[in-house]
Amino acid sequence: MNIETARYISNYYHRFFNEKENIAHRHINSLFKLNGEPESSSRYKIYKRKGWITTDKEALELIKNGETEFIINTAN
Repeated sequence: MNIETARYISNYYHRFFNEKENIAHRHINSLFKLNGEPESSSRYKIYKRKGWITTDKEALELIKNGETEFIINTAN
């Protein structure tokens, strides 16, 4: 599957992801929105408190090889 198709599936059909995939997806999107802000920033702390940034080891394991591999794997 090419990356464009995988991104489309990820963006529009993530409701079919399992719980851990959804946590990982939300985490990736949140980090993108934070644009490298430090963990000490107030925005980062808010994202973490709301659960948009995760410490869930299983979810983080899904994204350990990067966003592209995660998107392709979940789309498949």
